[in-house]
Parts: sequence; structure tokens; C-alpha cells
Amino acid sequence: MMRNQYLEQKPDVEELITSHMELVRQIAWHMHGRVYSSIEIEDLIQIGYFGLVKAAQNYTLREGATFASYAGIRIRGAIVDHLRKSSNLCRTTIEMQKKANLAGRELRNRLGREPTSSEMADHMDISEEEMHSWNQAFQANVHQSLDSVYDDFSIWFESSENTPEENINEEELRNLLKGRSAHTSRA
Repeated sequence: MMRNQYLEQKPDVEELITSHMELVRQIAWHMHGRVYSSIEIEDLIQIGYFGLVKAAQNYTLREGATFASYAGIRIRGAIVDHLRKSSNLCRTTIEMQKKANLAGRELRNRLGREPTSSEMADHMDISEEEMHSWNQAFQANVHQSLDSVYDDFSIWFESSENTPEENINEEELRNLLKGRSAHTSRA
């Protein structure tokens, strides 16, 4: 009986978040290795923190399911969702970009320098014109930093609570309406 009561307790959300912030950084750095040319590591970490917060808010203790494994899935999911949502490339272009990135790494390791476009095309077994065309498509994929797109009205940072200004306005309106209703009831 005591065991079930323990398992049904809700974990401390703040403690889960603070104790797993390093997990976010590890996942973000791992994923940054695949998309380093598209997005800043700081943005991936920020998005990962959103995933961590959501995971902590939705997590319930279950036997055999650790928070770290659950949070890892939610953190990766938040990052992948953001990358997909903010990418303007089709899946074919994304796959070709992965192949080009792999070919570039292989050639850099082998040659000890940045490969030329001609060397990349040869390595990928495509024409230079096709390589140039793909490079133009890759350049179309631009992610903006979260800092540059942040505004007070963004759904990412939306709060369900009233702002201090809204609270003051509501209080003034209530007082004004109370004064008018008292004035009309005397008349």
C-alpha cells in the first residue's frame, strides 16, 4: 500500500528541471553536430529547455520509467519540431544536404582542407552544375536566432496571467463601474 502511494506522488517540477539542465546541453550539442551550419547552439539549448519544462510539467512517476529517459525524448522532440517548423527545405533537399555534409566531412578529413565544389561533386558522383544547384538550395535554409525573432507577443513566451498593466486597468475599470452604479442608484 505504501509503495503505491509513493509512486503516485507528483515529483517537484522545479527540482526535475534544475537537475536535468545538463541533459539539455548534451542533447543540444549532439544535435548541433548535424545542423551546425543552420542554427546556433544557444538556440538549440533554449528550445531544449522548453522541452525539458514541458517534460517536467507532464511527468508522473512510474516504475521502470526514469525522468531522464522521458525528458530526453521530449527535449529531442522539441528541437526536431523547431527545426522542421523553421526549415523551408523539402525532405529531398534535407537528405541531399545530409549527404553533402557527410561528403564534406569525409573530404576534409582526407584532404586536410576545405574541399572545392568540384571535389565535392566528384565525391558525390554528381555534376558540378548539379552540385551548384544543390548548394543554392541549401543556402535557402536560414534559421533565425530566437533572440532576433523574440517579441512580447510570441506564443513561445506567452503567459496566461495578466500583465501588471492589465491588472491595473481592470481594477480602475471595476472602481469606475462601482462609482457609476452607486451614482445611478442614488438618482
